[in-house]
Order: sequence, then structure tokens, then C-alpha cells
Amino acid sequence: MNARINWQWVIILVVSAAARAEQPSIVGSHHSQPGIEQIAGRGCKGGAHTQPEGPFGVYVFCDDALGTNIAVFYPQLGDPKYEKWSVTRRFWQDGPWAADVSGLGWVPGRNLLVVATSEIYGSGDVYLLDLEKQTFVDLGSTKDCGSTILELTKSSVTLGLDNCEDPKPFKKVTMKFPESGATTSQ
Repeated sequence: MNARINWQWVIILVVSAAARAEQPSIVGSHHSQPGIEQIAGRGCKGGAHTQPEGPFGVYVFCDDALGTNIAVFYPQLGDPKYEKWSVTRRFWQDGPWAADVSGLGWVPGRNLLVVATSEIYGSGDVYLLDLEKQTFVDLGSTKDCGSTILELTKSSVTLGLDNCEDPKPFKKVTMKFPESGATTSQ
């Protein structure tokens, strides 16, 4: 009888573990839609991250204690479609948006990238990058330890603010994009 009870418990545990493995984890994860990545800290995945529906990519550098830093690149240049990109200028990493990045999001249907930075080694601001023109706009500061990009539309970004002690966002803020797109030149 003991052997039968043990097998029943084993079967219950295996079925329970399989059911848990099939459910998406929500603890510590704020990935709410395709094209949004939280890349800071232990969740950092270095290397190339490609634009879901476009020609651009972001190279992520997981620099441990120096934060997570990024460079935008145009991997399949061929005949350059955009003036700022050429066969000898395929990377763009010159600005406050590239340092201590906590999250990034590809704006749906456009060659725009939203970048959230931390105040530790970065500016603590949120940026909208126009990838075709290599220009950016500072959307504003969040004054927190590292914003989480929760949602992106063609005209705005919704962020979850981090209070530095709890990994879950404590407040939501929506920032609208300027009508003309990214205009601050590099």
C-alpha cells in the first residue's frame, strides 16, 4: 500500500510541475507585448536583438556593474535606403540614450525605438530614436531606478516606474511622442 501512495504522490507532483511549466511566469516579468524588452540586470541578454518588422537591430552589451549599454545597427544594409547609414557606418552609439538602459521597445509599424535609461550610470530619461535619421528626442525623466516599458502605440509609451526596492512597478506614466517624431540631431 505504501508503494501505491508514493506513486500517486509522484504522479501528482509531475502533473503539477508540468502545468506550472506551461504557464507564463509573471513574477519579475513586465513583457506585455511583442517588441518590448526589459534588458537590465540579471535578465540582460547580450548580443543582437532585431526589430520585429524592420531592417534595424540593437546590440546589447551586458556590462555587469557598469550597466546595460546599447548600440543601434543596420545589419543588412545593401543599397542604403537612409542617408545617415552607409557601408562604413552601420552602428550608432553616440548619445545619452545608449548608457545604462533598462528597457527598449520597437514602435509598431515605424522605424522608431523607445529607450528607457536608469539614473545610476545613465540619464534616467526616456528617449524616442528615429532610426532612419539617427536622431532622438528626450521624452522626459522618470526620476526612478529604471523604468519598465509596459505598452507601446504608434504615438505613446506607457512606463511602469520602479521605486528602487520592489521589482514591480508602483506607478504608471504615459508619455506622448512629438508630432514630428525624433528631431534632436546627433
